[in-house]
Amino acid sequence: MNRSHLLAGVALLCLGSAATAQEADDIVVTGQRAQQERAIAAKRDAIGIADIAAADEIGRLPDRNVAEVVERLPGVGVTYDQGEGRFVSVRGIPSDLNGYTINGIEIGNPDGQTRALPLDVISGQLLNRVEVSKARTPDMDGQGIGGTINLVTQTAYDFRDPFALVANAQLGYQELNDKRPIRGDLAVAKRFGSEEQFGIALGASYSDRTYTSYGLYPDDWRPVAGAARGGLPINVKYTDYSLKRERIGATGSLDWRPSEEHQF
Repeated sequence: MNRSHLLAGVALLCLGSAATAQEADDIVVTGQRAQQERAIAAKRDAIGIADIAAADEIGRLPDRNVAEVVERLPGVGVTYDQGEGRFVSVRGIPSDLNGYTINGIEIGNPDGQTRALPLDVISGQLLNRVEVSKARTPDMDGQGIGGTINLVTQTAYDFRDPFALVANAQLGYQELNDKRPIRGDLAVAKRFGSEEQFGIALGASYSDRTYTSYGLYPDDWRPVAGAARGGLPINVKYTDYSLKRERIGATGSLDWRPSEEHQF
């Protein structure tokens, strides 16, 4: 038997084994396609340049906070703080030059020292999608020079079935400080009426994470005598943080859609 016949035999054997394994065990992956279809449809309907991160078919976004959700979009960068995404930069423009809205209404900033909104304060599990508009349109506020980040909350029409109940709970363990972070969310949605023209949705989320963070930061750099480049720090800072991060969120909507052209 020459080499080509041997390779052909091995290939046929592998194909037969793969077919047998496929018949024995079926792997079904759902949700991702619905997420992509929703994002593409919303982007197609946008009148400006926009990117959208949409929820999957059971109404969930993939990450724990909004900053980490929009990090998946092109042209968006995120600054991390203590292990979580916090500030968002659109196409390299500082985050304090962005606009931030919920369902098109401007969000107040909890930090009085800067215009940059820390998006880690908002859970991503109660949203239908996050829209990042990279070019302003006449209906938007004018201060979003970098971009406008719009958070769209859930409605009963964002779920596949007329009645939906989605619950999630997580419990972890941290060896560094012997703490147990918890996280959970619950969403209930119902469409009713002769043609499902009415809908109601309620949701709540909670997370509590107490953690410890250590760090070493060189500071006060001085040039090295006789060296053309480089330097050495004369001060090394040691940090020991004990932090508690708690997020509480709730959302609700009552919708009336008498036709495809009218929504209230």
